[in-house]
This record gives sequence, C-alpha cells and structure tokens, in this order.
Amino acid sequence: MIVIISALLALASVVSCRPDYHPGANHYSPPNYNFGYAVSDPYKGTNFGHSESRNGYDTKGHYFVNLPDGRVQEVSYVADASGYHPVVTYKGGAHHPSYGHAPIAHGAPVHGVVGGYH
Repeated sequence: MIVIISALLALASVVSCRPDYHPGANHYSPPNYNFGYAVSDPYKGTNFGHSESRNGYDTKGHYFVNLPDGRVQEVSYVADASGYHPVVTYKGGAHHPSYGHAPIAHGAPVHGVVGGYH
C-alpha cells in the first residue's frame, strides 16, 4: 500500500511540474534599415561602394565599381513586390592598351656538343 501511495505522489508531482504551453506572441515587424560603405585606394586604383535602404518590403540601393578598362559601372536598383529592377550605367570611356608585336629573339646556333657527358 505504501508503494502505491508513493507512486501516486510521484506521478502527481511530475504532472504538476509540467509547464503550460502558451504559443509565443508574434513579434514580427517588417525590416527597416539603411547601410552604406565605400572603398577608395588611389595607389591601386580601387574604388567601389554600396548603399541600400529598406522600408518594409521596398528596397532601394546603389553601387558602383571601377572597371579594368577605366570606366565606372553604376547600378541603381529597386526591389519590391514586382521583382528586382536594376538600372546600369557607365561613366567615362573605355581605354584599352595598345599591344605591339614583340620582337622575336633568336639564339645563336650551337654546333657540336660543348661540355657533354662522357
């Protein structure tokens, strides 16, 4: 009888310790942010940057980068419920290096074996 009472008391203590489940409140809010950065290194010619702002589901941004041919590529974009809409522009003119023909080097002819193996 003591064993049964002990088992019932143990079961009652376990059941009473179970926490009640309450689903958490929805703390979701649409994202809002602004950011931007830029990198400029005149020695290496590095120049690029990006800025973006978001208000709910509407995002607007702009980025730019120096291209190897000397132009600057700029992209302005809008991303919303209808998709991603970039507008790409280029500033400056492309400068391509002129390549000439390299002179052909001819070695002196070698006759016979000089310092060969024995």
